[in-house]
Amino acid sequence: MKPAVYSVLAVIFVLTFAACASTSPEAPPPEPPPAWAGNLEDVFPNAHYLARRGTGSTVTEAMTNAAQELASHFRWEIRDSLRAVAVSQGNNPTETAYIEDTVIERGVELFSIRNTRPWYNRGYQRYETVVYINRAEAWQVFEPGVRREESAFLDMFNAAEAEGDALRRFMMLRGAQSYYAANVAPMRSFSERLHPAEARGSFPVADAALSALPRLIDEARSQAVIFIDSRNDFENRITQLVERTLNNEGFNVSRNRAEADAIFAVDFDFNMMENRTSQGTTYSFAPAVHAVLNGRSGVILSYHSPSLSRTVTLTQDAGRRRSFTAFMTALENSFPIEFRNSLASFAEGR
Repeated sequence: MKPAVYSVLAVIFVLTFAACASTSPEAPPPEPPPAWAGNLEDVFPNAHYLARRGTGSTVTEAMTNAAQELASHFRWEIRDSLRAVAVSQGNNPTETAYIEDTVIERGVELFSIRNTRPWYNRGYQRYETVVYINRAEAWQVFEPGVRREESAFLDMFNAAEAEGDALRRFMMLRGAQSYYAANVAPMRSFSERLHPAEARGSFPVADAALSALPRLIDEARSQAVIFIDSRNDFENRITQLVERTLNNEGFNVSRNRAEADAIFAVDFDFNMMENRTSQGTTYSFAPAVHAVLNGRSGVILSYHSPSLSRTVTLTQDAGRRRSFTAFMTALENSFPIEFRNSLASFAEGR
């Protein structure tokens, strides 16, 4: 669920295009300076407008520079805000770059961007203009999008709270938390820069759900104990990989089946074939894993290992070891990613 997000950077191109017909190779007749030339805040108070001044040797250059200043305001304000949030939550600040791009760079719909009539400053021999956004108008355009994301998050949160199966509840709560971080948080950060008075404090229900998530996740985790039932494992390496992946994703793994609320059945097979010819006997191997995570209410997710070329050897022992080495390399690369993707799909109801 990813509705359009509103990009200010595209304004640069709109204004540049509009200004192309307004370039003036010669200085215009003298005229008194506009009110904004003395003090921008007097004409465009920050509480009601986002305004930036631009100068240039032509009208086009002045308007483009003003639009770039406005775009830079959003970029740096949001980057700093999201970085501060990431640090406070113990996350990697560099991960905010992705979120920033989601908000600033991805959308196509624009606010009502206006500009003043260009003025030629004869003292500096430069054109000056102001590009501005009316905060109230922009909020009316942007608010429906952020409300849609908020509603999607709350739907996921409420569904998770109502889920009786502890494992499903844990996964759904984690999914709601991830959805908020990737979709709601950046849009709220953007909206608080766009219209602070309207945006701040206007999401009480989402804030209440967000503050309850850590406690609910911990409660569900303590109940959603998983036992790994690994059949025909080779040197216990597949079991170790599955357990490590589950731990990394926050699941509680037990080695006591009686304590478990869910079973992760992992079935491994070398798929050995014996090939007899007049020149002797060879053995070929194509290891594979099929894993199914079952909760109290049924199958949660399943995994099939990727296909690999068969390994052919003269002895069974050599074949097992050579084929398993290649197999584990592929499994270590694919299983954690596929498992994480399956969790996200499950949490979003796909």
